[in-house]
Amino acid sequence: MTRLRAAAERAFGLAAIAGLAAACGGGGGGPVGPGPDVTPPGVPVSAKIVVDPPIPTALARLTGSAGAVENNAAVQLSNSSAAQRTGQPVIATATAASDGAFSVSVPAQLGDQLEVTAADAAGNVSGALTLRAGPTPTTLTVVDRGDDHLLTLTSGEGAFNLPFTGGTERYTLIVQSLNPGSGSFPLTVTGDRTAEVRVLAPSAIVETPAGLESEIRGLERRVMPTLPRGSRGRRLQLSDDPALGTTRTFNVVNRTGAVELTNRSHFDEVTARLRFKGDHTLIYVDTRAEGPNVTDALVDKVGDRFDDQTYDVDR
Repeated sequence: MTRLRAAAERAFGLAAIAGLAAACGGGGGGPVGPGPDVTPPGVPVSAKIVVDPPIPTALARLTGSAGAVENNAAVQLSNSSAAQRTGQPVIATATAASDGAFSVSVPAQLGDQLEVTAADAAGNVSGALTLRAGPTPTTLTVVDRGDDHLLTLTSGEGAFNLPFTGGTERYTLIVQSLNPGSGSFPLTVTGDRTAEVRVLAPSAIVETPAGLESEIRGLERRVMPTLPRGSRGRRLQLSDDPALGTTRTFNVVNRTGAVELTNRSHFDEVTARLRFKGDHTLIYVDTRAEGPNVTDALVDKVGDRFDDQTYDVDR
């Protein structure tokens, strides 16, 4: 009786162990199966994503080429800048193609900060890639009617807000690349007012047309190499230091047609008074033209504009 009970207990114990092994091994004692996917997708690849800024519409569009995100991933685009403005989440989603390409748009303004993430089928989310919805605009201020603004972009892109405070202002935008080898570049003008746009050809070293200008440039090329080195410095070099208010004589062209530099009858000798001394220029005013309309403030404004802006651009 005792031996039978012990045998039965051993048999029950073996059955329990076998059942535990079957439960752990998924039945049959085979190899352990794979666990759930917990690996997040890689961060979206910025080099494969193009951001179209919110111009002319108020949407920023992100277009990812093949390999931008994991295949078939769920792409989420959020605009944190817009969320701060509105107090509400600003989010858009899209599903990537089988090669990882996608296109998604979100409401935005120029300069907004965008974050794009990708999630796989298991719900794992990648790290965020931060992008910018175009450049942050520079707001121009107009102090006086007729003001000029010289704005230079050394590289990249730029955007500018022009204030139409009174509703009757008119703007002329003159755009030129100072790189002789540059090609075309995009320019977009949007808004509820009309701005005239003039696009100049890329800056280049070219032969000037025949005439007085061409003769003067030729004279410069012949004379400059013979001048002392000190006279070709960056600042104005003078043999004397004329005082403001002193006068000097000049030979001035007296005709609008063809001019011969060696024909004295084509020039008048005039007396002019020194009214401005700058870093790069002296401004003399013909004494015959002096009067209440040619004020010191006006002459100073012309001289300062040349020293601070025109000289650097032309040089």
